[in-house]
Amino acid sequence: MKAIKTIQDSMNEKGCLIIDEIGPLELRKEGFYKVIKQSVKDYASGLVLVVRNDLVDKVIAFFELKQSKIITKEQIEQL
Repeated sequence: MKAIKTIQDSMNEKGCLIIDEIGPLELRKEGFYKVIKQSVKDYASGLVLVVRNDLVDKVIAFFELKQSKIITKEQIEQL
């Protein structure tokens, strides 16, 4: 899948890595699951995961995001 290759290539770059729309597929270990697991392990310092409000707690627990910071859509709009 081209998106997965793009994410993997981006992991070698400096700066922030943003992965958009983590959802039910990833929670079933499908979709971007493998590359997200790798990103959390190797790129945790500058990793941004975009998650729907109703899945935030599930994603944090599922991917064991111990030092996560939640930023809501409203907070981003105020920047």
